[in-house]
Amino acid sequence: MSNNMSDIEKMFAEAAGAAESTGEKDPSIYSMESIQQPKVDPKPTPQPKVEPKATQRVVEQPRAPLASKPQVRKGEGLTVESISKILEMRDLIDSYDDTEANFVKGYFNVNDEGSAVAHAIYNALVADKRDLDALDKIAKSKKLDAAERAFYLIGLKNDEVLAIYEQLELLIGSFTDNEITSVNDSNKLTVCRTLEKVIAELDSKLVEYIEKLQNFVSIASK
Repeated sequence: MSNNMSDIEKMFAEAAGAAESTGEKDPSIYSMESIQQPKVDPKPTPQPKVEPKATQRVVEQPRAPLASKPQVRKGEGLTVESISKILEMRDLIDSYDDTEANFVKGYFNVNDEGSAVAHAIYNALVADKRDLDALDKIAKSKKLDAAERAFYLIGLKNDEVLAIYEQLELLIGSFTDNEITSVNDSNKLTVCRTLEKVIAELDSKLVEYIEKLQNFVSIASK
C-alpha cells in the first residue's frame, strides 16, 4: 500500500515537473471548488406587452387651385369679317359729302371730330337691330302712297310702330303734343295716323340722308 502511494505521489511529482517545463499549471489547482461555474442569468421578469398607440392619420385636404387671371389675347374678338366691315364702312362714309357724313355722325350723337368716324362705325356695329329695322321701314313706307302706307303701318306689331315713332323723333325732333311711350291696341290707330302723316311730309332731301344712313348701318348688320 505504501508502495502504491509512493508511486502515485511520484507520478504527481513527475506531472508537476513536466507542467513547469511546458508552462502548464499544476493539475492540483483544478479542483471542483476552484472551477468557476458559469454564471446563469436569472430568468428575466416578463415585461407587460405595450401595444403601440394608434396614431390618427391626418389627411391633408386638397387645396383649391388659385384662381388665375384671365389671359387676354391681343386681337381677341376681332375676325376677318368684322375688319372687312369696318374697312367697307370707312370707305363708304369717306365717299359721302360733308352734309351726308355729318348726318350719319349726328345720328349717332358723335361730337368728337377727331374720332367721329371711328365712333360712328363702332356705334353702327353695336346698334340695336330694332332701331335699324325701324329706319328700313321708314324708307320703305315713304315710297308708298298714303293708303298703302297707312295699311302698312297698321299691319306692323305694336313694338315695331313704337320703334318707328322713336326713330322719327330722333331724326326730326318731337312732332306730337304728348310723348308716346307705348303702343297698344287702344292707341295704335291714332299713332299710325300720326306716323303716316309725318312720313308723308318728310323732306325728300332728308329721305336721301336717311337712305345714306341706312346704307351705312346695313353693312354692320349684314
